Amino acid sequence: MRFSRKQVRLASFGARDANIVIAEAKTALWAAERGIQVRRSQDHWSIPGYHGGWNHYWRIIIGEGDEQAANRILGVSLNGFLFDEITLASRELLDLALGRTITYGHNWRLGGTCNPQGPDHPVKTEWIDKIASGELTRAESHSFRLIDNPVFWSPDAQEAILVRARAMSPVRIQRDLLGLWVAGSGLMHPHVRYEAPPDWLEPVERVVAIDVGLRTVTHALLCERYVYPDGAERWYISDEWVWDCDTEAQITAWEQAGKIYEWATLEGTVDSFVVPADGWELRDALEAHAIDYRMLNSGHVADLILPDQDEIKGVEELNRYYRSEHLRVAPKCQRLRRENGRYKVVASAAITGIERGDKKSADGAHGCDAARYFVMAHHAHLWGKILA
Repeated sequence: MRFSRKQVRLASFGARDANIVIAEAKTALWAAERGIQVRRSQDHWSIPGYHGGWNHYWRIIIGEGDEQAANRILGVSLNGFLFDEITLASRELLDLALGRTITYGHNWRLGGTCNPQGPDHPVKTEWIDKIASGELTRAESHSFRLIDNPVFWSPDAQEAILVRARAMSPVRIQRDLLGLWVAGSGLMHPHVRYEAPPDWLEPVERVVAIDVGLRTVTHALLCERYVYPDGAERWYISDEWVWDCDTEAQITAWEQAGKIYEWATLEGTVDSFVVPADGWELRDALEAHAIDYRMLNSGHVADLILPDQDEIKGVEELNRYYRSEHLRVAPKCQRLRRENGRYKVVASAAITGIERGDKKSADGAHGCDAARYFVMAHHAHLWGKILA
């Protein structure tokens, strides 16, 4: 089960999104070891309260703006909420949670876990800083490095942290591993490595990722996967195709699709085209060209893939692959190379923890977006190789 950054879960027992069932099983084991009676229903757990009766814990999934989900807790008085990744919750969601809680003595009303974000994030400025200064007296905060977590004290776990750190940016290392609230700065993609694909090997897979701008710039990237004799694999962004309406005549989606297909299939078949949702005109035209191409080439037809367009997540994943050994950019991709050298982080957004790019600094960053679409479309395959 996956959640976008605009979704946050309110959960009892700290159950994380990928392992809810496992977390519930661990909770049951924990209760059994301590002789605590637990009642479980489809919607909630019940544990005896200190003052008699039962405390009921609901696991509730709420997305920002999802009124139907929010209605699940309206009219209900709850003892408290525990937010997993509280920095991703909107202020409205936090206010809603606080408004539905009641207090008995010094019982907690709201708790949260998170990785640090920018130094001006509201969770830090309105809560953590005020706790440190003594302004908030009935609250506490705790911070630790990932390496200090008892779960990661084994040699294998420590080595896993080092492996993870090698694939992270300095900002992510400071936030996720060291627990520091720092802002991002500089280039959006600071670790791109340029290398021509091997001319003595043939690619085993060819993908074309496209950022579509029928009235501005359409930028297509040819991404090829090579397998070396020792079994190692590497992707190369080996070529690019650009149509800039400022310097070229404006043409239709059908005409662009024809030119892209001709360019992409010049040296071999294409296994898939990655086109975002807002490029539906070009995607439909590519599908029609794919049918024509199949009739002429022994039934081969390329897949059309719709990528995840989450910009923040996509930039983070793309940077992870750029820093790894599994993605390179060919020097001949001059437009993409120029964008990578100019594409900067928006300073005003970075201070709150959001690494959003200033696209004006890179003439629209169309090639950078196409690379991001490619990575998000092939995320599972690439990530598996990086972890291997």
